[in-house]
Amino acid sequence: MPPKKEKKEEDDKPPSCATLYVMGCQNIKIKPKANIMQLLPKSPGLYTMTEINLGTQYVGTKNIDALMKVIEKNIGMTRINLRDNGIKNPTVVNLVKILSKHPCVTALDLSGNVDLTIDAGMALLKLVKSNPKVLRLGMGGTKISRDLQNKVKSVINTNRSNTNPDAVHPDVLKKRTSINIQELEMMAAIFRKLDIDRDGTVDYGEFQTAYTDLTSGEPVPAYIDTVFQQMDTNKSGRIELMEYCKAAFPTVPHKDLKYYISTLGTYTGDERSKTPDAVDLLTKDEQQEIRSIFGMYDTDGDGYLSVTELKTQLGKSWIVGDVDEIFKNADMDGNSLLCLEEFMKLMAEYYVS
Repeated sequence: MPPKKEKKEEDDKPPSCATLYVMGCQNIKIKPKANIMQLLPKSPGLYTMTEINLGTQYVGTKNIDALMKVIEKNIGMTRINLRDNGIKNPTVVNLVKILSKHPCVTALDLSGNVDLTIDAGMALLKLVKSNPKVLRLGMGGTKISRDLQNKVKSVINTNRSNTNPDAVHPDVLKKRTSINIQELEMMAAIFRKLDIDRDGTVDYGEFQTAYTDLTSGEPVPAYIDTVFQQMDTNKSGRIELMEYCKAAFPTVPHKDLKYYISTLGTYTGDERSKTPDAVDLLTKDEQQEIRSIFGMYDTDGDGYLSVTELKTQLGKSWIVGDVDEIFKNADMDGNSLLCLEEFMKLMAEYYVS
């Protein structure tokens, strides 16, 4: 009898995200797409993805089906953008089964998927009821009724008003590549207590006072100065909310913290919630992507988009009435044309939502 071959060490390792996708494609007998493969980590067992963004890359509903295991394994994922991808109702139903128990996802964009109807709408209503962390859900340009969309939004608004912190999944605590909005709300509440003069920042004097209050008047140790300097990353002499959160969650990517703060609303000294400009939350690659889309939509090359040009591009996947409403809201100067700046602000809302 020939000697039994030893099992390779690689066989014991969990599959990579790319392998999970390929296996998903094999199960439903489709070929993997190169643009999806480029997005996925190739290292075995590396499940640290914080988002999937296929909003500008049409892959079709079957390829989304093949990605289900990838979404399930990446428990630190917070954003999933699947707009304009020809997604069908059964795909949404399957996706909801995963996201209903997902510990971190907060945003899902399904807008522009024109084949989504009541079945998808009911599944999404079930999702926001079962997972209160989902606080952004794009459904524009689908055939889900306005009434059903409003019901989903109503549940989301109720979830947003609930500030009670939820327990974090223990596996997420080990990696700390993401946080949930409840944790951020707690950090903002602590930050408000530190900010004695309510100017939206914490200076060194306020930082010292907080320590004295916590220790019932003990002398401030020398290391407090070092702690303050480490938190004040821009060396302004004041700690901002972003700096404070980054110190509390050092392994969470900067862009994800910015996204969470935009979801929460930026803290200001007078405690009014002011949402930052969505354009500021875009990465350089996303801004360049939007410029390229603008150039593609601007068919006459005059540097502006007319409502006709926008309808030509979006009319295939959006309801015409929705396009008219989108155009009207984006046309800030009322000249019936969208310049690049107006288009950038319009698209930014979808990218960060």
